[in-house]
Amino acid sequence: MALERVFEYPGTLRRLRRGPIGKLLEGFCNWLLEHGFSRCTIRHRLFNVSHLNEHLGGPRSGAHQSVSLREVEGFFRAYPLRCRNRRAPEKHVRRVGYSVNRFLDYLRDTGLVDSLPPQKIYQPLLEAYLQWSAPILSSFLLDLFLFSLLKI
Repeated sequence: MALERVFEYPGTLRRLRRGPIGKLLEGFCNWLLEHGFSRCTIRHRLFNVSHLNEHLGGPRSGAHQSVSLREVEGFFRAYPLRCRNRRAPEKHVRRVGYSVNRFLDYLRDTGLVDSLPPQKIYQPLLEAYLQWSAPILSSFLLDLFLFSLLKI
């Protein structure tokens, strides 16, 4: 078990394993070990991700096989408001955010994140811009090429 390689105290192991994403944290710990993170860094990452675990552990929550991006967005909206560290919450919330994003990297690598459907709202705007800029861009590239030939 990967958690036992990083933590020794049974209370910490119990706290990390309970909650909706407790089983996922074991795999996350193993993933961090495989990617060469130090034990100290892994402890910090897992402690920070445990805040997400507590957030998802509401009264009607069961074990999660995956995590949706909507749940993570909800955590990022709610967590700063209930943060205990009132003096410097920006730094603390930023560190928790780094750890949760690393956890999402693990979930993406293993295919356990339920992503949001892709938004194609900007696609028509992008296509219109590319169509408009194509003649200008090709003219610019041609001028740049000719200039580089004259420079030689």
